[in-house]
Amino acid sequence: SFMNHRYMADEYAPGRKVDTQVHLDYLTIPLNFNLSFGKSVAFYIDFGMYAAIMLNANCTGNVINEFFGGNYYRLEKQNLNDDVEGYYKSADLGYSTGFGFQIPFQRNIKLDLGIHYSSGFSNILKKPGEDQFKGYKDDLSFKNSSLSLQFGIQIPLPN
Repeated sequence: SFMNHRYMADEYAPGRKVDTQVHLDYLTIPLNFNLSFGKSVAFYIDFGMYAAIMLNANCTGNVINEFFGGNYYRLEKQNLNDDVEGYYKSADLGYSTGFGFQIPFQRNIKLDLGIHYSSGFSNILKKPGEDQFKGYKDDLSFKNSSLSLQFGIQIPLPN
């Protein structure tokens, strides 16, 4: 790839090997609804939406360039730590869903075990400008998503 954070067709950068990861940090604000079923052991499902604001975006990894000539060979390795905030949208909107169990532990204290999934509605990758490099895959789409296991303790507050 010619760009370190985005795939481009190989014919635009022969001899270049890119091994990078893009790290995106968001402040996420959820709005979830929770439905519980059961008395002692409660099963719950939750669903809703979230809004997210980007805090940071960087690309880390390695780039290896190989050059061949009539009587020479050159190998270059570059370590990356690039700021790539300008290539990604600064906000995201998506949905979230999950389910789990609340198991009584002691008196009113409950142990909460669950799984939660969230995904963005739209592509967070900005389209390249007309004057940028050719070779971008137009069908490429990046969406935020996460799958998390939850563990918690629910302690009711006295009135």
